[in-house]
Amino acid sequence: MRSSIIIPTSNRPAGLKRAVTSALEALPGDSEIVVVDDASEQPASDVLSYLKAEPVRIIRKETQSGGGGSPARNMGAKTAQGAVLFFLDDDDEIKPDYCKQILEQGFPSAGFGFCARTFVITDAAGQRSVKDEKRKLDNGLIGASARFSEKTFPFSAGFWLTRDAYQDVGPMSEDLKTNSDTDYAIRLHASQYAGWYAAVPGVFIHQSEGKGSGELASVTKRTKSAERAAAFENIAKRNADVLRQDPQIAHFVYSRYVKHAIRSGNHDQAWEAVMKASNRPIRRRLLMQYAALRFLTKRV
Repeated sequence: MRSSIIIPTSNRPAGLKRAVTSALEALPGDSEIVVVDDASEQPASDVLSYLKAEPVRIIRKETQSGGGGSPARNMGAKTAQGAVLFFLDDDDEIKPDYCKQILEQGFPSAGFGFCARTFVITDAAGQRSVKDEKRKLDNGLIGASARFSEKTFPFSAGFWLTRDAYQDVGPMSEDLKTNSDTDYAIRLHASQYAGWYAAVPGVFIHQSEGKGSGELASVTKRTKSAERAAAFENIAKRNADVLRQDPQIAHFVYSRYVKHAIRSGNHDQAWEAVMKASNRPIRRRLLMQYAALRFLTKRV
């Protein structure tokens, strides 16, 4: 098959219907949709029972993975038959021409990529506003000189990669319940594969719908700072060689490690993060950040 759109889902029946509808509209020829149900209370097969003769396969995990979508994404990637794997969150939508554009432009020039996003924001009164994301990246292959803060990506940003890249780089980390996307971005950018950025938004990201909607909120919104600090500590450890070689990646990871450690009240852990940075200029920047955050937290 040319491509597969993989949709992990957990307890978001309304969002899942919307995501699958958009995936069907965007699906290129000779392609498939793989829905991975992470032990939802209402099985995805029941939610999508109205589909007739559609190229949608549903895989169900009977035991919930405990947070984070990486186990479901890996399950989908391992069973998908496409040469290019697209990932779509179950509360978002993929735009009709996005997959086609990537297959015609990004692949096979690059081994992975992501896109700008269109945010659909619902306020407390139910009013919606729309905003397009902009990054300081040109459309096309991502240059080596691009800042890591610009070329890192969340899995929700129309993330895709080739089957070959997935097999070579390996599965997404399943022990990281949050920020596994950051870990995978580091691994991909450190690999032999080139990255691709689509400057025209390729997905709709729906925000603020978890509150009062009856649907599960995002993992990031449900994760406390202490857990996020622990995640960045693990990311720093498992990518230690890359962080030593690339100061930009080192600053990106350690600065977030420091921020979340201080937010959780663990100042000793934040100080240890500062000291772990081997690059002296990066350490100085982290010291300034540490001092500023300590000062601000004392005033609150």
